[in-house]
Order: sequence, then structure tokens, then C-alpha cells
Amino acid sequence: MGVTISGGDVVFDPRDLASAYGRDLPGITTAETPVIAPQTAEEHLLAHNLRNLGADTWTINAAIQNLRNEQSDEALATALRRRGVSDANLRRIMDALRLARASHAPTILDLFPEIASARPGTIVNARQGGIQRSWGEVVESRYSTRALADGILLEIYSIDPNYAIEAPTDADLATPDTRSAYLNRLSAMRAAVHFREYGDVTLLQAETALFLQARVDQAYAEAERLYGARRLRVRLSRGEAVGNSMDRQVHRALPEFYANLGVDLGGQVRVNQREYNRSDETYRIPDARVGPTHIDWTIRRKGPRNKQIVGFFMSDSAPTLVLIFRPSQLGDNSSYAITRPRD
Repeated sequence: MGVTISGGDVVFDPRDLASAYGRDLPGITTAETPVIAPQTAEEHLLAHNLRNLGADTWTINAAIQNLRNEQSDEALATALRRRGVSDANLRRIMDALRLARASHAPTILDLFPEIASARPGTIVNARQGGIQRSWGEVVESRYSTRALADGILLEIYSIDPNYAIEAPTDADLATPDTRSAYLNRLSAMRAAVHFREYGDVTLLQAETALFLQARVDQAYAEAERLYGARRLRVRLSRGEAVGNSMDRQVHRALPEFYANLGVDLGGQVRVNQREYNRSDETYRIPDARVGPTHIDWTIRRKGPRNKQIVGFFMSDSAPTLVLIFRPSQLGDNSSYAITRPRD
């Protein structure tokens, strides 16, 4: 699979580095490992692309350290200039670093960074910019999109060497929007493979959150349109009618999202199922649950003392977190997390 980074050809089969993850594949030779051994898919993609650009070991090690320690790009660029790296090659190195960062598999902590330090039973707002994913300049080019796709595929194949996925079509790579959608699908597939292989919901939680925010926004806009066209049945109020329409749309969409990823419902991943509290023989029904996280989508704001939220935390599944998804159209910090209160 050939891609281009700022004019430098990078030829990459994602399976090349699979054995570096402890998965030996028949007939595939492990790529040479730099002095600083890559530890993540992002670092493997960076090292591989830099090797194919002809970078020396010092440059590869410095770039990996920059990525791993979240160091300043300017500091790395200064050091490379001192070593005589040309401006053209510097651009190629920085492009490779940018692609590696973009291949990062998001987690809930990426979306809600303040959760780690939040007090029990408090609201935690999403990161600046909200719960949305932007691939940035990567999707401006079909070539850089393919390069980033290689990085995500690298991690998928390292987990499941037999995973079958179709190559992107011309339609997938036609515009920045279709390229973003293609990368979104690959990232969600990575999370699903990780969950199926290891039983770990960490990546799937974040992909679910990213999907739900986008789908809630879309469903709300559609519900508003239907209300304006007088095509919604109104019993109590406009808010009730719009909210119910949004709710129905998202309830249909989430099981389909999981089905397309090959994620079976039940066990750690549930949609609209009872969560019992055996101590008083009651139950609550969150809109969804992914591992120790309960999920609710709504128009109305709900706080830690809301009866429904209290019921979620008191259920036998003992969630550590409740995620509330509300339409972004309602303003900043419309969606948020609620941490588990002290028992």
C-alpha cells in the first residue's frame, strides 16, 4: 500500500510490525527496531515511516521521545536543524510525527481529562471543543488519510492477524468529509477488535461516546425539523416531543453501530436494559452501558442528585461513571460526566 508524506514515498503493509506486538505472523519478517523500542501503535507507525524516509536511528529515537513525552515540536525541529537536516526533510519528519499523533486511540480520559482529579459525585465537563473528533489537516489529502489508515490498521492486525477489512473505495477517499468518516470507522473497528480479543471496554467506551455525541446532535436537528414541519405528535410540550423523537432515533442507531462493528449486546455492552438493585428489588434502565459506565441521552440537564442518576449508581453493576449526552446545539458543556459518589 503506497502513500506519500510531503513528497516522500512510504510503502507500508500494516502486518509488517505485527510481531513487535508479540504476534508472529508466518512469512512476515519483523522490522528493525530502533534503540528506543516503540511501545504503542503510534510509535510503531512513526518509527516505520521515518525508516522509510531514510531517517537515522538518532532521529527516530528523538521523534519517539517527542511523541511519548509530549515534548515541543519546535525543540525537536531545532535539534534536527543542528544536525543538518534540510527543511524539506524536516517537513517530512514533522508530517510523520503528526500522522502518528492522529493515530492515537482515544479513551474516556481523553474526552474528559478532569475525571482523573474530580471529586466523587461531581459533574465533569468534556474537554475544550467538546466530544467530537477532528482529523485536522490529515484528511485534506487522500495520501495522508491512507497513511493514517495504515497506522490504525497496524494496531488492528497486531491484535487480530486474521481480521478482514475491505480496502477503501474511491468514494471513501473522495472528500475530507468522506475521509473523516472512513477514519472514524477504522478507529471504531480498532476499539471493537480490542474489546473482542481482550474483553477491555476502554477504547469502546470512547468510540461509543464519540458516536453518540454526533448521533444525538443529528437526531436533535432532525427532531427540530420534524417539529417545525408539524410532523411530531405533541402531548405536553415542544421539548417533550423533540426529546422523544431524538431518543427514538438514537435508540435505533446505537444497536446498529455495535452490530456493524461485530459487537454483541449483553454482558458488558448493553442498550436499554434493566440494571437491578437487589438490595431493594428495584431497577433503572440507562439508555446504554459500556462496562462500568452508564449512559443517558437527554435534552434535560441532570445532576448528581437526580433520582435517575442516583438509581444508576445504586444498581448492582456499580458504575464508576455516568455519561450524559445532550445536543451540542444547546450550548457549551451540554454533555458531561458524573463521577461516582462516595458509597
